[in-house]
Amino acid sequence: MAERFESKRDPNDVPWVDLKAMTLKAKKGRGDTLYETGEMKDSLSWRQGDGFVEIGFGKRYAAFHEWGSKRMKRRGLPHGRGEDGSAAAKAQAA
Repeated sequence: MAERFESKRDPNDVPWVDLKAMTLKAKKGRGDTLYETGEMKDSLSWRQGDGFVEIGFGKRYAAFHEWGSKRMKRRGLPHGRGEDGSAAAKAQAA
């Protein structure tokens, strides 16, 4: 997951959508795409069991970044495909 923040790419290797001018103005030079305070990134957690892995964030607003909203395009953090939430082929092979 740290790779996503460093490369600014989703699991399918597609670059994250650039921030809108309005967002850049509101940030006033603080932070970057998907990173302002580090709280969302720091809230990342995961667990594994027999035949499964769950990945999630402890911040409710992470869902907007993963799935998008009316005002913001999705960034795609753990999931590669927003349609069904499945992992990208690259992530599944890891």
